Amino acid sequence: MKVIKPQKLGVLTRCFEHERRFLFGVSVLVFVPLQPELVLLPETALWTFAAERMGPDAALEAGVPKARGEFLVHGSCFAPGGVPHPRVPVSARVGELERALVVTGDRYFRPAGGISEPQPFTRMPLDWTRAYGGPRFKRNPLGRGHGESEYMGQRVQLLPNVEDPAALMLAPRDRV
Repeated sequence: MKVIKPQKLGVLTRCFEHERRFLFGVSVLVFVPLQPELVLLPETALWTFAAERMGPDAALEAGVPKARGEFLVHGSCFAPGGVPHPRVPVSARVGELERALVVTGDRYFRPAGGISEPQPFTRMPLDWTRAYGGPRFKRNPLGRGHGESEYMGQRVQLLPNVEDPAALMLAPRDRV
């Protein structure tokens, strides 16, 4: 078999099973700068950029077909004016698709009850380590909020920093 692929497209493939059928999924990746004119950057630039900016644990694409289109955002939330804030709303939009999140400084459930005040921040990564999860949470073993962690010299249950504003974690047993 001969494969012909343009130099500016990344292609990921994956075999998977769905409803007792074996299928072959193909994802096409396009790397474009956020500017008014459409310019396709080379595939090699995509992989270099992803490795430098996202690190080894970031998810780029799973290669499984979806019922509808999606986009992934990887970056950081910066407090307005560089002044530390305890909570900052963020949003991203691609065409008609829009996603809003709330980013909150480090906080934890107090042993006597309630939630600690969020630590003000100037920059917070928007990645899997700041979303809901934990070592025993299969969907996101890198996250926080599921189980206890070491924080400032004590064992506490941290809350996620990045949350859906319509589904905030409010109690230790909440699953987001």
